[in-house]
Amino acid sequence: PPRLVSFGLSMDGNASFTLTFDETVMASTLNPSAILLQSSVSGGSSYQLTGGIFATDAGHDSTVLQFVPLKADLDAIKLIPTLAVSNVTSFLSVSATLVADMVGNLLAPAVVGPASSFIPDTTRPVLLSVDADLDAGIFVALFSEPVNASSASLACAAVA
Repeated sequence: PPRLVSFGLSMDGNASFTLTFDETVMASTLNPSAILLQSSVSGGSSYQLTGGIFATDAGHDSTVLQFVPLKADLDAIKLIPTLAVSNVTSFLSVSATLVADMVGNLLAPAVVGPASSFIPDTTRPVLLSVDADLDAGIFVALFSEPVNASSASLACAAVA
């Protein structure tokens, strides 16, 4: 069976996973929901992916496959402060259904890591909308990605 030998992870922008296998695999069989991202080899904080979108052509069979996680998955990962913040907090536990080789053999399940390459999230969140109920004293801001609410400062805010 094929083996996942290493992976790279970018948490910036839309994020991406780059998976490297020991033999050519069928890109069309890639199943990102077979990936559990975890903070250590023994587990720690973790998140089970629910899907992803190919960053390269799904018909491109190779030893290296790249995909972009679903936005909901990326947001959920960013809400776990000890997960995927560096290469040493990024491990993958993969099940056999992740991918198959060119003759249909399923992947050998394994825990792989830490990430061989890691790009942290350096993209600033974008304020998408604001809703205020001045009578109730409620102010709601919607951002493009999860933010640390305790870091918010209304000192710069103005109501127009």
